[in-house]
Amino acid sequence: MSSVFWYAPFDNAAEMALAEELARHANLDLTVQSISERFGQPLTPRSHPDFTLVRDLPPPATERRGSNTVALRGWTAAERSIRRGRLVRRGHFDLLHLHTYNPITDWAAIPLLRRRTPIVVQSVHNVRPHDSVFPYRLETQLLGHGYRASSALVVAHDHLKRQLVEEFNVEPNRVATIPFPITLPVRPPGQARRTTRGRVTFLFFGTLRSNKGLPVLIEAIRDLDRQSGHASRIDFVVAGRGDPDLELAVRAAADELGNLTAEIGYVTNQRRQELYDQAHCVLLPYTSISAQSGVLYDAYSQRLPVIASKVGPIGETVREHRSGWVVKPNDRRALVDAILIASRSPLEMSDAADRGAAVAEHRTPRRTAEMLFDLYHRLLNPRVRCNHRSDLRQ
Repeated sequence: MSSVFWYAPFDNAAEMALAEELARHANLDLTVQSISERFGQPLTPRSHPDFTLVRDLPPPATERRGSNTVALRGWTAAERSIRRGRLVRRGHFDLLHLHTYNPITDWAAIPLLRRRTPIVVQSVHNVRPHDSVFPYRLETQLLGHGYRASSALVVAHDHLKRQLVEEFNVEPNRVATIPFPITLPVRPPGQARRTTRGRVTFLFFGTLRSNKGLPVLIEAIRDLDRQSGHASRIDFVVAGRGDPDLELAVRAAADELGNLTAEIGYVTNQRRQELYDQAHCVLLPYTSISAQSGVLYDAYSQRLPVIASKVGPIGETVREHRSGWVVKPNDRRALVDAILIASRSPLEMSDAADRGAAVAEHRTPRRTAEMLFDLYHRLLNPRVRCNHRSDLRQ
């Protein structure tokens, strides 16, 4: 049995579901290191029956005492790296899988980790960080050094693989495309949604960040608020938290506009489900992104169509799956037109939603675990006994 270590500091539901599948069916001795608390509250469970769960990492810098300064982010990254290295030194693992990359520390940490455990796999969720703390050229050097130092890289879409190859000179055969697992239950076809007086609701959900196109969306909502006719039956909900300036902008817009509701703050799983139940379409008006969108796959599982910008892997994914409408980024007029077209096309929205749900039905943690185990097996094969087997495909 091979011993595998996961560095997974986000306490992500999809990663935990994937860990369960691997530990149960892939004949792996799995240790998962994650964070100890969120928003000042201890996380549970503290242990897991299928793998060793170590909750000793500090929470994100944004949730620690004081302001989210570069110094605090650096301190958090260093503390996490030290605790990770300590656990790796004690563990005698055959393979390490890092589920995030921090350019503050990991450009130097990964070569050191490989001295003890030669096989290091890295999941690259964000090819470039959402919020960089380095100048562009230095960021490129730090990211590239860490990417090239890893044994293999895992990305959620081929667009991200191309970006790694073209921007960071990573060898293509060292990058595996393994889509996100979808853990939310897929909404059954034909399940009625809550409606109010025949109105159509568009939902923007998630962390409020500068690259998500909120200013463009607010201007589009303002345009629609001025219109009569069909546009007067369109409502918008923006739910989540993040950049304080964006939070203020959304609140101010909601006070001004009669067609916008703002729910700023932490959204519980129950409330998230209620928001999806009430929505008819999900908005992803990104201006830039070097990652795949988790909210996109939430929409798929909830049988909701999407309107997405043609940036990063998101636009390509929506076009490939025919799961909604794709618009130019930073184009208020194009966004307004897409919203109007979708709101007038219930049959097209339903068909796009069904195509997204069909994708979700095949993106289970079990199927993703199969792909991940195949990668592990290829990397470990020279060091594993011939009786190494998995029942993932049985």
